Amino acid sequence: LTYLLPRTAVILSLCVAASSSCDSGSLDAVDVFIGSSGPGFGYGSVSPAAQVPYGALRIGPDTTSSPANIEFRHFSGYNYYDTMIRGFSHTRLVGAGVSDLGTFGVMPVRNLTTDALSSTESTWWSTFRKETEVARPGYYSVFLDLPSASAEMVAVSEFAGIHKYNFSSGPGEDQLGVVVDICHAAALLQTDAPQCLDAGLEVDPSLSSFTGRVLIDGSLSHGIWVYIYGKLEGTGLSGWTICNGNKSASVCDSTSLEAESQDGRLYALASLTGGHAVEMRVGISFISEEQARINLEAAMSEFSASSSDQLFDAALERTTSVWCDTLDRFRVGIDVSTIDREDLLTQLHTAHYRTLMSPTVYSEIGGVYLGMDKKVHSVSEDRGISWDSKDLTTAYFSDLSLWDTFRAMLPWQLLATKDLGIGILRSIEDMVKTTGAFPRWVLGSTESGCMIGMHGAAAVLEGLLKGYDDYFNVTEIQAAMLEQATVPGAPNGRNSVEFYLEHGYVPTESSDIAASLTLSYAFDDFLLAGVSKYTEDFSVAEEAQSRSKNYKNIWSPLRELMCSKSEAGELHCPLDPIGPQSWNMYKEGDAFHWLYFVPHDMQGLIDLFPTKNHFLSSLETFFEKHVESHDHIGSFLPNPYFWAGNEVCHATLWFFNLLDCTRSQYWSRKIIPMHFSATPEGLPGNDDYGSMSSFLLFTSLGLFPQAGTDRYFIGSPSISSSSLVLRSVDGPDAVLKITAYNNTDENVYVQRLIIGDEEYKSPVIEHDILFQHALNGNTLEFYMGPDASSGLCSEY
Repeated sequence: LTYLLPRTAVILSLCVAASSSCDSGSLDAVDVFIGSSGPGFGYGSVSPAAQVPYGALRIGPDTTSSPANIEFRHFSGYNYYDTMIRGFSHTRLVGAGVSDLGTFGVMPVRNLTTDALSSTESTWWSTFRKETEVARPGYYSVFLDLPSASAEMVAVSEFAGIHKYNFSSGPGEDQLGVVVDICHAAALLQTDAPQCLDAGLEVDPSLSSFTGRVLIDGSLSHGIWVYIYGKLEGTGLSGWTICNGNKSASVCDSTSLEAESQDGRLYALASLTGGHAVEMRVGISFISEEQARINLEAAMSEFSASSSDQLFDAALERTTSVWCDTLDRFRVGIDVSTIDREDLLTQLHTAHYRTLMSPTVYSEIGGVYLGMDKKVHSVSEDRGISWDSKDLTTAYFSDLSLWDTFRAMLPWQLLATKDLGIGILRSIEDMVKTTGAFPRWVLGSTESGCMIGMHGAAAVLEGLLKGYDDYFNVTEIQAAMLEQATVPGAPNGRNSVEFYLEHGYVPTESSDIAASLTLSYAFDDFLLAGVSKYTEDFSVAEEAQSRSKNYKNIWSPLRELMCSKSEAGELHCPLDPIGPQSWNMYKEGDAFHWLYFVPHDMQGLIDLFPTKNHFLSSLETFFEKHVESHDHIGSFLPNPYFWAGNEVCHATLWFFNLLDCTRSQYWSRKIIPMHFSATPEGLPGNDDYGSMSSFLLFTSLGLFPQAGTDRYFIGSPSISSSSLVLRSVDGPDAVLKITAYNNTDENVYVQRLIIGDEEYKSPVIEHDILFQHALNGNTLEFYMGPDASSGLCSEY
């Protein structure tokens, strides 16, 4: 039996609880539901879960519409258009294109019998009404139909949060409870193999607290231990019923206070008594149950509230204040009388929020963290510095989706948040020290091995070029990069490295995606060359710089494509550059996508074509045909031409700046409204730890970084004005200010760019120049018009 509160009453109560207490409009402009759905490959894979900036705890709903939960639509655990909530979990990926984490599901229940409890987990799932769902940075709430209860949750720290459940009153004496599912996961896999390899649960004899642990085996984790400590407040408990088993059946026991399981299922029901409200305070850890308790108690110790309601409200107020201060560093202005894109303000503030969600802080209270060697490390001891939970330079970060984030996300963070950038670079150094390898795609303490290359080294080189060299030691990083580039069998090393070093390409006999590997290694060698110059290893730098031109070895002048090559030297190009064969010959893309993956030597690629105009025509066709394709398939399937939903294409737009920068101005203004919106379908693909969002940010501001350099391409701003605080650690903060005059939907072309009372005539600007202007208070003043102008293109 379900007891429903009046719909308006529910909405009012939840909205009041979630109201913002900050003066800035930046927080209110964020819509955490943008990108939380989408068709096919257009699923943004983001969740409205509550977290603090860079927090490991991401507490929120995992949803479904049927028992046959489609993994492809639930990588984050959440899909906006689902109608049921399976549970509220505490960890999750951030916009990744695979499923993982989603540990420790919690769900309020009413009159859940032992027979129902022991059958399947769907017995505690509940439908909900979309209009009762409220979410903002740090907070989530919803009303659940089946238990007739409101659910609220707030993230308190990087490792702690609070659940709050209020059951509506019924005509009789109902048995209320809370299910704690130790083996819960973000997505239901339609396989017999469990994601929960090992699990344990222990309830304190007082019945008011518990500890749990799970060894989760997901798409990237490959076996990560996660721990939880939970404490229930606000009501009495009459007992716990603990169940374990497998997908087929479970055995429940109400006499024991502990259990273990290696069969894939372990969960418990805490039966409540004496009230209709319960609060569960939780701490998580990647080290131990005891550390989870320490993390929670440290978070709670900052509040002096005397009651559960007061503590929850105090925590919400403080978390909201943290988000207000953080989000307020970026402001956008749009003149809706001239730019018909009022929703763009919401999109950009939400995109900024996404850049603050990751990477993940893994240094727990005391500055301890689980390293890549699976040993507990101390930031203070390893780095010789004092750990401070509020100082990002001392934090240890992981969840580095480096194949994605090197293109725009990391450059955005290195530009805007120097303390974060230092923390990331120091964490990469720590990873290298414990493993001897440069990381590729790290989740927690595990190298997933996902994707190819060591493109995250672009952030290292950019850090050196942008003034970070005094804050981390690059020597061991360079040594690891060199080993991966030259030594057979090196961790995260190269395919057919000996053949590559001798012949300058990866042969088709050793890999189906040989062309993508050759292109990736050429870029990586460019990065190795740049980093080696800083370590004064000049002979290595010279050799690596020479190998960075190896992309030319797989160029087909006849097909004008980058093609695989056999050991005998014969090129193998796909018959159809956009056909199925092509997709099997390249990594996550087709021949056209990978044609332009020469981010380090764009002019060199242009020179391979018969003439510059020939290249320009080819590039123009690439974008024109993407429009035709998008009109037919939208984002449901990968676009065979410019694919906005995959990062491998994002830098392609800026080749225009080396030939005719007015075309990058035109296309950047066209592709943003075509592929991005302020809706649940608002991202053209997986956000990939902020990569899609940072592409939107940079492009909308009229700038875009060239990976592995200190340069930004200049485009056409979509906004009327913006300001971005560039945080410093060793001097005053700067403010990057942009104003676009006469900017309309038709006036997409830059007529003039004025910086500091002087006209700027290049479509490229270096980081030091940009930063100095920001420090001096100068504004980038764009004067826009309807006709293409040579104002910015005069140097090319």
